[in-house]
Amino acid sequence: MIVQRLVMMSNSKSAVGQARATRRIKRVLPLCLAFGLVPLSAQTRPAADLSGLRQDERESIEAVCSGSKHQGGSIAFDRCLQKQLSKLRGSIPPDLSSLDQDEHQSMETACSADKYLVGPAAYNRCLEKQLHKLAGSTRPDISGLSQDERQSIEAVCSTEKYELGPAAHNRCLQKQLNKLAGSTRPDISGLSQDERQSIEAICSTDKYFFGPAAYNRCLQTQLNPER
Repeated sequence: MIVQRLVMMSNSKSAVGQARATRRIKRVLPLCLAFGLVPLSAQTRPAADLSGLRQDERESIEAVCSGSKHQGGSIAFDRCLQKQLSKLRGSIPPDLSSLDQDEHQSMETACSADKYLVGPAAYNRCLEKQLHKLAGSTRPDISGLSQDERQSIEAVCSTEKYELGPAAHNRCLQKQLNKLAGSTRPDISGLSQDERQSIEAICSTDKYFFGPAAYNRCLQTQLNPER
């Protein structure tokens, strides 16, 4: 109804009336679109064609442009889509097929800000940068660790894994393994269940924030407190 009245005003024979109506339409229409006051049939469909994009590229562009869609309406949304498509031209998605599941997950998480806040072209650049860093990195073998040790190391290195990428994660794992090499895990098998739960709770900060070597030292301190 609002738009119909403005359109009727724009049909005024008076040049002044037409100019006034045009200004009002430009001011009011985006708000009407944003708050759903204009029927879908009356809205302009975005001209940008995303059908040729991969699913992750489409998800990236739609996430980046969601603010424009909900605040500025279809016109602003289309401008944002066109801008992202322009940036994406000439950008080639890196091949991640050679990565294992952990490396793939680490890389995608580390680049998630670029994917959902900047766009697919920036996301591709981030992935390429992560692959370049990973090329000179070797993943340490933690298969020989006990469940507690592996759980501790993975917790300590989680920031590197999910924020900095797989190469940084590998460096963190190796650093923790080096520290653990000269460490001996105390035997707590002779403790009662309550004693074991107590000592593990006291040493949980060392276990999950500093690593298994620090955890072992804490356990040893609790078993042999200074008198």
